[in-house]
Amino acid sequence: MKYIQMQHPKNSNLMADEGTFSRLLKMGWIGQKKMNGFRLQCHVDANGIAAFTRKGTKHTRKLSEPIIASFMQLEPESGVSVFDAEWVQPLNQVFLFDILVHENQLLNRLSYKERYEILEGIFKVTPHMRILPILTSVSACLGHMRSDSPYVEGLVFKALDRKGWPDTAIVRCRK
Repeated sequence: MKYIQMQHPKNSNLMADEGTFSRLLKMGWIGQKKMNGFRLQCHVDANGIAAFTRKGTKHTRKLSEPIIASFMQLEPESGVSVFDAEWVQPLNQVFLFDILVHENQLLNRLSYKERYEILEGIFKVTPHMRILPILTSVSACLGHMRSDSPYVEGLVFKALDRKGWPDTAIVRCRK
């Protein structure tokens, strides 16, 4: 399977405040932490994994064995599954936020909510892999923005019920 061109967060002049978060959430959007790492699209099948950068080239940085083992736990029963994630190399962790293909089925006709439910259903907790939670309250968004972790860059907001992955469906709000 080839690299899948995905949307990237659009830079915005959104203020990281209660009013902005309230408006976005009322519009049916959700928030997620924006991790400061390397974008990673990972293709997983019985033969192993293929890791791609945000531009679709093979990652030249080698994933650690524990991260590879974590991805292999997500191996589909048949075919290939493709995950979108952020790889925070200094933490030796991958933060999953989307699934694009599941068992050879391209999921571009599903909403983010539907894809996230599939991701939650197959996800296996490991010390090296986490799934980024969906933030649906202003207090949760504000709490994550107050994080003192150098690896939390801010938040991204995306349309929960929009089908597919149009390029206009995601915006970034920096700390």
